[in-house]
Parts: sequence; structure tokens; C-alpha cells
Amino acid sequence: MKCKKCGNELLQGYKFCKGCGYPVEASIQSSDKPESFPSAAEETAKSKLVQSSIRKIASNIVGNESFALPTSGRMVFTQSLSMGKGFAESIGPFKFLVSGALGLVRNIKGILKDKKRLILLAVMSLVWLLLMILPMLNINIAPIKVLSFLSFAQGGTTGGVVGILGGSIGKGIVAFFFSSLITPIFSKGKPFGGIAAGFKTFLRSFNIKSAMEISPLLLGAGLSLIAYNFMNAGLTLQNSMIGLVAAFLSVKALSNKSGFLQGFIRSIMSKILKDKAPDFSAISRVVAGITTGFALCIPLTAINIPYIISLMGLALIIASVIIFAAFKSRVEAVK
Repeated sequence: MKCKKCGNELLQGYKFCKGCGYPVEASIQSSDKPESFPSAAEETAKSKLVQSSIRKIASNIVGNESFALPTSGRMVFTQSLSMGKGFAESIGPFKFLVSGALGLVRNIKGILKDKKRLILLAVMSLVWLLLMILPMLNINIAPIKVLSFLSFAQGGTTGGVVGILGGSIGKGIVAFFFSSLITPIFSKGKPFGGIAAGFKTFLRSFNIKSAMEISPLLLGAGLSLIAYNFMNAGLTLQNSMIGLVAAFLSVKALSNKSGFLQGFIRSIMSKILKDKAPDFSAISRVVAGITTGFALCIPLTAINIPYIISLMGLALIIASVIIFAAFKSRVEAVK
């Protein structure tokens, strides 16, 4: 027999453990007690507690919301954002993007299981491949040029590593655009659903009542110009279709307050404003500015002045920051 306290062997005839002095009788009484095992109910409760803890840990890392890709072609939250301090404000921009990326992975898995979407993706990939190869074989007649423009087939073929990366992202946006137009047809949906409501919000965003409200418009326009320059690294008219596609999707996004774009902007603005929840009108103005910037990209590309788009984008962002800082300090001085 061993001592209950230190584990040493108990010598016969001794009343106390020779190693630690613990009473032998207490060790004998302890060893006589039957070993108890948890019941099935206790095991189930313990398992649920562990699972709950794992979910909480995962929630703290990437947020507790998931994204879904409905037939209308919009990425939305499974639960809409609240007007108060909600999901986007609580997790911040980085975690919001991580959560969005995880949602995108889930959407890709869904596409692989959806034959209609999978066929559409396969057809677009084949068309892109053909339109990239044919000009190399000196086959570049007018219909091929038009189709290449409409499909953004030459995106990612110029501009080195940055151009390849930007063009690849642009191709993903174009694929999403065509999916949002074609897929609803099979489910008897509306391919252009949300455009009318988005356009009304777009027009209302330009109802400026103070100079402070110009700041989000300039910020959105500046960001879109830089993003366009990234996706169309060569700044060629042949690849300017990405500007139209991005403008279209931005208008569509204005009809959905719980969409990914608004959520991401909301998460950024909540960090800038700290404890204050950003107003939806300000978020809408940023998206309206993004729409305007992308729409202006094609005429700016036609002008063909080196660095004009990226420089204009940077200038608009700086102007937005200056206006915001100036009027914010005035408001604080009045208070």
C-alpha cells in the first residue's frame, strides 16, 4: 500500500508514513473508497461545454457571423447588421476580411457542388484561355477584340507580378459579375435585382448639406481609382471593362445595407471614430464615391496620361483626410 499524500510505500506496523508523516489510517480509508466514474449525462454535459468553448474561441478569432452567396449574386451576412454596435464594429477590419475570406472559401465549395455555377466557371475559363491564345497566333479580328474587352480576358497579362495579381483579382470580380447576372435566370430570379434601389441611394448620396459630407465621397473615389489601377496595371482600354463591372457591382451593393462592402467600410470607420457608430449615410457616400471613381476610370484611361489615375486617387484620399480632420477639429472646438 502507498501513502495517499507522497506515494511512498507504507511499512507494516507503522502508524505514520516514513516519508512525509501522513497517517497510515487515512491512506487506508482513502484506498477503500470505490472509484467513481462520470455518468453518461455528465459526459454529455462536459462534451457540450468543450464544444461551446471551442466555438467561443473561434468566434473571437474570426467573428461569429458567416457569409452566404444567394442566387441574386450578392454576398451578405446571414444576420443583418444592426444600427448599433454590431458585428463589423466589434471585430475590426482585419478579422472582418478573414471572416469574409472564410465565407468565400465556403462559397467556392458550394460552387463546386452546383453544376450550373461550375459549368459557367468552366466556360468562362475556356473563353479566357482562347482569347489569350488567339492574339498570340496573330488572330485578333474585331469580334475577338470586343469579346476580349467584355470578358476582361487580357487582365493579368501585363504589369509584372503586381499586374498578374491585380488582373487575377479583376477576373474574379468579372466572374462574380457574370454569375450574378446569369445564375438568377435559372432560379427565375431577377438578374438586375437591387440596381434601381441602389441607383436611388447613389443619387441621394450626392445631396450634400455640409462640407464634411464631401469627405466620404472623395475617399471612396480615391480608393476606387487606385484599385482600378491595380487591376488594370497596363491602363489599357482593352482592360477597362473592369471599371464598368466594378461600378455596376458598387451600385448594386448600395441596395444592401448588410452587404460585405458596407460591412468592411463600417468596420474601418468604427476604428477611425473609435466608440462612435458610423452613420449609414456616410457609408453610403463612400460606396457612392467608389461607384463614381470606377465610372470615371474609362475616360481617364482614354486620356492616356502616365500615372494620372493613381495620382488622382492619392490626391482625392489626401483631400478627404484633410477635410475630415479640419471639420472634426471645428466640431470638437465648438463642444
